[in-house]
Amino acid sequence: LDSPLISLGGWIADYPDPDSYLRTYPAHRSVKWHNAAFDELVEKARRLSDPSGRIRLYQEADRILIEDAAIVPLAYPRNTCLIKPWARNFISAQWTMPVMKYLIIEPH
Repeated sequence: LDSPLISLGGWIADYPDPDSYLRTYPAHRSVKWHNAAFDELVEKARRLSDPSGRIRLYQEADRILIEDAAIVPLAYPRNTCLIKPWARNFISAQWTMPVMKYLIIEPH
């Protein structure tokens, strides 16, 4: 079966790194889009240990992805959380559940 020309999907990062969007994101792999320069940049960035160098390579790969219109972002979800003033050390990130072992509830 051939790949579709277009598909609709969503993604939440598995880990807080551009690699989770640009290399492991399945949507741009499920359509008929291929770009050797993109693949090379992402693979090179993945192996690089210098954080600023990695970001530069991922930004260039992202530019290719958007300019080729392989992905057209339609919406960016937002999570809202209300925390009582007596709760300290609440850690939340979009890619994980809150880390409750660090949460401190002060007397109130």
